[in-house]
Amino acid sequence: MTAMAQTGNPFVDGTFETTEDANGNLRQLHYLSGGDGLFAIYVIDQDGKATMNYIHKDYQGSFETITNHKGEVVERLSFDPWGRRRNPTNWTFNNVSETYTFDRGYTVVKPPINRTI
Repeated sequence: MTAMAQTGNPFVDGTFETTEDANGNLRQLHYLSGGDGLFAIYVIDQDGKATMNYIHKDYQGSFETITNHKGEVVERLSFDPWGRRRNPTNWTFNNVSETYTFDRGYTVVKPPINRTI
């Protein structure tokens, strides 16, 4: 998924969402929460393939690491104090990925949609 290509339609008090990327690929996202908040996102793609993604957060609640059902790292994320994405390996702004698994940013806030008038 790319940052600008994804659109979402939330349903049922924020626990379910459908997304569509720039190529028209649809996904259903089921947000699973417990006593400490969001802990996993169950994804079903348009072909019916389901995957479980476990969310590991930093002390502010931002996504830090996403792992699959085997505990393998799917993605690592890092944000500076102002919410700007940075390289999770060295904390620089060089080689910051333009694609990511979920469109959640600093403190799990959805980034604003860029619109032109």
